Parts: sequence; C-alpha cells; structure tokens
Amino acid sequence: MLDLITKDPHITYAQLEYETELSSGTINIILHKELCVRRLCPRWISHSLNLQQKVSRMDFCKSMLKRFANGSSRAVSEILTGDETWINHYDPETKPMSKEWVEEDAPPRTKVRRARSVGKQMWAIFSYLVGLSKLLLLRIEKLLLPTGTLQCPYPKSPQQLSHSGRRQVLEEFFFIMIMHHRIWQSELVSFGKFWTQNIA
Repeated sequence: MLDLITKDPHITYAQLEYETELSSGTINIILHKELCVRRLCPRWISHSLNLQQKVSRMDFCKSMLKRFANGSSRAVSEILTGDETWINHYDPETKPMSKEWVEEDAPPRTKVRRARSVGKQMWAIFSYLVGLSKLLLLRIEKLLLPTGTLQCPYPKSPQQLSHSGRRQVLEEFFFIMIMHHRIWQSELVSFGKFWTQNIA
C-alpha cells in the first residue's frame, strides 16, 4: 500500500481497491490507522518566492502601512487596485483530481500554475474600497501596461514606448500614480509566515 501511494500520490481509493484486491474498509484502516496518511488538495500559487522577493514585498507592505496610516487615512478609499486572470478554453484540473496522499500532520502542498498551449482570454478586475469598479476583457492589440492590457485612448503608439514610458504617460496623461510593486494574493501563502517573523 505504501509503495502504491509513494509511486503515485494522486492514486484514488478505487485504484487502490483494484491494485490490492482489498475492500474499501480495509484500505481505509491501513491508510489512516497504520500508515497515518490523508488526502489533501495542494494550494495553487502563481509562483514561488525567494528570500529577496519576500524582503521586497515586506518593505512594500511597510511603506503602504506608513503612507496610509495603517488604513485609517481617507486616501485608502481612493486606491484603485486590480488583478488579471487567464480564462482557459479547457476544463482545468479539479480539486479532487489534484488531491495527494500526505502524512497525517503534513501541511497542504503548493502547486505552481502552469500555462497551457491552448486558447485562452485574459480578464482584468478593478475595484475600490467600496466594491467593483470595472471588469475588462484585455486585448493584446491595445495599450500594454505593466499589469496586462488596457483598452483606453493613448497619444502615442504603445509599441514605441518602453516600460518606464508607459508608466510616465499613465501618471502624467491619466493622473494615475502607479505603486512600485504589487502583491499577488496567492503569494501571501508563502509570504505570511515570513512577514510574521520579520515585521518590526
């Protein structure tokens, strides 16, 4: 039994019954009472963080807390934040499919999202403190921004602008101040413990 779940951590109860020719009750006892393992879904993350990236994000969080007085500043309501996500033209792996056998006291594993070479669309969601502001379908032929693509008028061809040039026009033409860094929500999984141990 141990060899089977070690060789294939995603193996199901039905497959174990077929391979061992044991009843489901017997398999359940062996797995949970003798081997002390359980099935968990890995947490999906965009990418893993190294030490330097964690320090950078901690510094950014500290500067934001200072700038907005730990959230008590009225300027918090003027912050427009956003995120984008790819909507794939296929059915992604379900949570039951991603479950793995792990030791009883082991924490859930993390799993990096991987791109598929099939059709997909990118959508962006923008929101203020009070709620949703805008939902956009991003198009590659439109203005390319640091966070993706945005449909809006622009006085110059985006292909002729560098990354810093786009930021400058956003700040001067649209009167938008872009923060130097943003935190991915999924990064907080690996960043939370580091923050707790190092926050001043």
